[in-house]
Amino acid sequence: MSIVDLNKIIEVESKEEKIENFETGSWRVERPVWNEKTCINCLFCWQYCPDASILLDKDEKMVGIDYHHCKGCGICVEVCPTKPKSLVMVLEKDVQGKGLSEIKALSFKV
Repeated sequence: MSIVDLNKIIEVESKEEKIENFETGSWRVERPVWNEKTCINCLFCWQYCPDASILLDKDEKMVGIDYHHCKGCGICVEVCPTKPKSLVMVLEKDVQGKGLSEIKALSFKV
């Protein structure tokens, strides 16, 4: 059994090394795309997202996805209860260089 040096733990936790300071979505192969028109705001996606990439406003309503942190796992799409889904996965290579409105139009046939 090893002895834990609490001073080192406190020192690490007190630094400005917060998750918000790191971009983790750069290696993503797929990304979720959100359709606000079919979203019922159940927040299952927010609750299950392992990367805290679902963005909420001050009224706790979904407003988008933080693609700087999203790793493209697809859990949000799997837990979305709407029919048709309010979140779908698209390949990064298919949406490179396109704006979000164009991506949504392609993904949801809007």
